[in-house]
Amino acid sequence: MTVADQRIARWKSTLDPKHLWPESSNDERLACYREILEVTRLILQGEKAALTVRNAGMVRAFGVAAFMSGMGPLLGWWIERQQLAASDPLAATLAEHLAHGRKRADQMTGRLARVVRALAERGIVPTVLKGTYTARRYFPEPGSRPVADIDLLVSDAEFQAAGEVLRSLGLQSLATHALPQREEWGPTQDPPVHSVDLAHADSPWAVDLHRSLDRTYFRGLVAGFGTPDPAWLERWDSGAGWVTVPTQPLLAAHLAVHAAADFPNMSLIRLVELILVLRADLTSGRLAWAAVSRLLKETGNLRFAYPALALAGSLAPGAIDPSVLEECAADATPRMRRAVPRVRDFPPQHFTHRSLEMRLVWANGPRQIVLNLLDWIYPVGPQISTRARLRILRRRFGLLLSGRVVLRSIPKHDRGR
Repeated sequence: MTVADQRIARWKSTLDPKHLWPESSNDERLACYREILEVTRLILQGEKAALTVRNAGMVRAFGVAAFMSGMGPLLGWWIERQQLAASDPLAATLAEHLAHGRKRADQMTGRLARVVRALAERGIVPTVLKGTYTARRYFPEPGSRPVADIDLLVSDAEFQAAGEVLRSLGLQSLATHALPQREEWGPTQDPPVHSVDLAHADSPWAVDLHRSLDRTYFRGLVAGFGTPDPAWLERWDSGAGWVTVPTQPLLAAHLAVHAAADFPNMSLIRLVELILVLRADLTSGRLAWAAVSRLLKETGNLRFAYPALALAGSLAPGAIDPSVLEECAADATPRMRRAVPRVRDFPPQHFTHRSLEMRLVWANGPRQIVLNLLDWIYPVGPQISTRARLRILRRRFGLLLSGRVVLRSIPKHDRGR
C-alpha cells in the first residue's frame, strides 16, 4: 500500500482533509482555492492574472488546491502561455501538474485507440462521453483537462458484447452498477494510487461502460437523458477510428447535469469545461439556449442542471442565459437554492462534516426525503456486498458518534477564518 493509499484509507474513515494533506492546513488550502477561483474568473473574462503566495510553505498547499479543483494542468498551461503569472516555485509546481496531464493524455489516447479498434472489429461504434471528448475539442490541449476514465455509451443490444471486448483486451470487471446499468473495467483490482497532490500520469484508470445517460441520485430517484436518440449523436474522428459523440444541445445539458451530480463536491474544472463548451458552440451557432431549455424540460432535468449552471454563471458572468437559469432555479428544491451560493467558494472534499440539509438537496417532497434518508441509513443495491455495506454502516455510525453529522449546510468548522 502506497503512502497515498494509506492517507485515502484514513480520510475515508474520518472525512478530515488533514489526513490526506497533513503538510498544509484547511485554512491554507481554502485560501489557495479561492485565489484559483479569482484568477480563473479573470482569465475567463479575457484578462491576465497573477497568483500570489505569502510564503514558501504555501506552495504545497497551492498544489493541493489546484489538484482538488482539477485545475492544476490548465493553470500550468496558462502560465506557460503567459496568461497567468506566478512565483518560480509555484510555476514549477503547476508545470509539474501540466507535465503529468500531458503524459496522462498521451496514455489515455493510446488506451482509447485500443478500445475503439477492438469494438469496431465487433461492429460496435461507441459514443464517447465527457472529458475524453471535450478535452480534445474544447480545451487548449488534451493534457490541460485531467481525465481519470474513458466513458463510453453503447446500446442495450451491444452492452454484453462490449464487455466481452474489454475482457479480451485484458481488462476485468471492477464494479457493476444497476439502475442505470454501468460497468467499470480496469487492468487490475485496487491499483495503487501514486499521489494525492496532483493528477498523476500513472493514476488508476478504467473504462466506464454506460447503458444510458441516467444516474441514480439515491434510492428511488433516477434521472438523466436515458438512451439518446441517434439524432442527438454525431460522428467524430477520435484519431483511432470513428465514434459518435453527443451533439448540441445534449452535450451542454449532459455536462451541466453531470457536473452537478456530485454536489456539493463539484469540481471547478467541470464548470470551466461547461463554460468553454457553451461559449464555443453558442458562438459558432451549433447551440441555442432555447434548445437547451427545451431539452432540460422535456427530460425533467431542469433541477438537476441548476447547480452547475448557477455556479458557472457566478464564475463567468454572462455565460448563462438568465431565463434558462430562472427556469432551472424554479424547478430546484428550496434546499438546493439555499445551498448553491453557500458552497461557491469551497473546494471538493473540503467539508469535514456531513450535513443532513446538504444530503437532502435533491429530494423533492416527503416521499423522496424518506427514501433519501433510508438510503443513507441502510444502502442497498446489487453492487453493494454485505461486507461493503457493513463497512459503510460502520463509518456512518462513527460519523454520528463523533458529531460530524450536522444540520446546517456549511458548518462553522468548515468555513475557514
